[in-house]
This record gives sequence, structure tokens and C-alpha cells, in this order.
Amino acid sequence: MLSCHYIQKGGLFTRPNLPIDSLVALLKRALSQALSRFPPLAGRLKTDSDGYIYVTCNDAGAGFIHKNAAKLFIREILAPLHVPEIVKNFFAFDRTISHDGHCKPLLTVQVTELADGVFISCAVNHAVTDGTSFWNFFNTFAELSRGMNKISKQPRFFSRLSVDFAGGFENSPTVDSR
Repeated sequence: MLSCHYIQKGGLFTRPNLPIDSLVALLKRALSQALSRFPPLAGRLKTDSDGYIYVTCNDAGAGFIHKNAAKLFIREILAPLHVPEIVKNFFAFDRTISHDGHCKPLLTVQVTELADGVFISCAVNHAVTDGTSFWNFFNTFAELSRGMNKISKQPRFFSRLSVDFAGGFENSPTVDSR
């Protein structure tokens, strides 16, 4: 999976009833809380002297980007002719391969402010998570962003069986992040 691109998912929302600075602060706080449940996403990839690649849970940090595209309206994003070109700018790591997780964050959230809305995206290293684990993280992040004090009772598993976790996860290919 090291040659695969980062997984990229996002959501388009109408402008919330709070200032953008407050929204960004709320999302940063929720991201921090979500990462405490999914600690490998705050690490980096590391290749040891034998050539094995690990996730080092070193708190190097996830990425968080706030961009302003306030001249762009939701209706323009939804216009079928313009979607690919416009939307790929809403993701931090478009066309980035997972091997780059040695020097780039394993996860980056990007908040793009629009004239009448906001686009919130996540890009996550595909060598570290699969689609199910990614959605478990994204749903946890969303619940925390909505201010839900009690996270869903649905088990939140984080795994990628092909990666060995270093920095506390060496002997456990699956991390139960409940």
C-alpha cells in the first residue's frame, strides 16, 4: 500500500451559525480528541535498518489546514463540469503516495471556507488505514465536532494488518481505540 495514494474523503456543508474562527477552533479541538483515540494517525512512517516500515507513534502530529475560497459558492462546486478541478483543491494531499508518510503527516484535515459554506476534508495514509478504519476515525471526529460528549457505542477499530505498529503497538496489529 506504500505506492497507493492517500485516502481522501470530505463533506460539503452550508455555512454554520458561528464565525469561521470559532468553527476552526472547534474542529481543531475535536481533531485532538479524536487523535487520542487513534494515536497512530499522529505519528509518521519509519523504515528500520532491516528495511521494515513501521508506524512510529511519536506525536509528530496530524496536519490541519484552513483555506479561504470565499469567492466560491456551493452551487459552483455542485456544477458537474467544474467538480474535479475545484474539488481536488479541497484536499491537502491530492496525488500524494503513502510512502511519503515518512515525512508528511499520516492524516491531514483541511477546512476550506466558501462564500456560503464550508468543505471539510480528511486525507489519510492508505498504508496505515483501510477504508473501514478511516470511516471509524472520520465518524468519531464528526461526533466530537458536533459536541457529542458520549461517542457512539459502535466499536471503533483501527487496523491495517499489513503494518506493524511501533511506539507502543509492536505486538498488536489491531488497535481497539474505544
